[in-house]
Amino acid sequence: MTKTIIIFAVALAGACTSPANENDQDAGAQASISIVDMTPSHDSSQVDVSVIAEALLSGPIDPQSVDARSVIIWHVATGDKLPRRATYDPETATIRVEPMTPLGYADDYGFTIVGLRDFGGNVVPTREAMFTTVAR
Repeated sequence: MTKTIIIFAVALAGACTSPANENDQDAGAQASISIVDMTPSHDSSQVDVSVIAEALLSGPIDPQSVDARSVIIWHVATGDKLPRRATYDPETATIRVEPMTPLGYADDYGFTIVGLRDFGGNVVPTREAMFTTVAR
């Protein structure tokens, strides 16, 4: 059974070791759009390994900016990006992130959203959450 979870992320201050840094597309003006709700929340534990994550935005974004480069699921220990599919629903301003393989049990992962743009080309602030999956 697959569960749908809404991602809640907290912007991490200071150094960020996520793989998003290599793709950071934060050039340009900052958008007035923000990520208002994401789950699992930062430092969550017992997250289901078959999670489908969702991020709720405060308003519409350019759907062309939602892709595998802008929505990243990564393994904390290795930094490896996991295969994933990211979709955007403009009716609800929601991004869905589906890992293409189940996550490992009792393991640490990060979700990073970087480089999204509004229709004016302004960049939505990068957000990141770290979480631990459920033990077997």
